Amino acid sequence: MIFPLHDAGYFEGDVRNAPILIDKYLSIMRDAFSFYFGDDAETAHRLIRLDANVWGPYMPEGEFMSANGVICKSQQIYIDERSEKEFHQFKKYMFERNHETKIKEERS
Repeated sequence: MIFPLHDAGYFEGDVRNAPILIDKYLSIMRDAFSFYFGDDAETAHRLIRLDANVWGPYMPEGEFMSANGVICKSQQIYIDERSEKEFHQFKKYMFERNHETKIKEERS
């Protein structure tokens, strides 16, 4: 984990391992949360929700499923739907024109 933000955890790693890392993170979240539920850990496990968004310049657009059934959204760039307007306003400042890895913008 490179940093937490509000109710999210941001990770950096090899995208080929994303399904494994997502399952590990969910397991850690469940264990940490269920600690406070004592004998009712099963209730704690049901309360944990994980919205997995995996992104990077080499990620295909679409979805995949982890071994434990977590549906993961995959994209080249992640834009929180609450921030889409701001992204479009400032995107011209975010990307270098001569960058060797061109990021495809799906939301124009």
